[in-house]
Amino acid sequence: MLKSNEVCAHLLIALITVSVLTGCSWFRNDEETISAEIENINPLLPDSSLRIINKPQDVYQGTPIEQVTDFEIKPTRTGAILLAKGVGTRQGAYDIQLTPLNNEEIPVNGVLEYRFEAIYPSNETPIGNITSRRLVAARSISTELIKQVDVFRVVSKQNAIEKRHP
Repeated sequence: MLKSNEVCAHLLIALITVSVLTGCSWFRNDEETISAEIENINPLLPDSSLRIINKPQDVYQGTPIEQVTDFEIKPTRTGAILLAKGVGTRQGAYDIQLTPLNNEEIPVNGVLEYRFEAIYPSNETPIGNITSRRLVAARSISTELIKQVDVFRVVSKQNAIEKRHP
């Protein structure tokens, strides 16, 4: 007859053996699941189940600013930055941008044209003085695109400024 210590030892060994074997089969199943998931993942294609990716792009709701006052083309290693300054219609302008007027941002007869736009709050804001309505917008332009441009033009509600590409 087995003593209680021997029974405990045999029971302990049995439990350890079952735990180890269960752990091995659990780990092996995980490996198979993970490898199956990895085989179905292509990092170059977006996951179509993500809502953000399937969300249609919002259309920019900006309107032309009151007046463009100046712009300059600042060279960079990858092309240039078109930096435009202007005056808004009223205070509170946000999401300011230079929107390409050329289809696909391709120059027409050597002219690359942008509209200086901003979004204004839906509630009426004060007009304020010119200093409080100053706006700045920038856009990166590639070297390849610059090579096709003879004239850059920035348009606002009241005026347009153009500069020849050096």
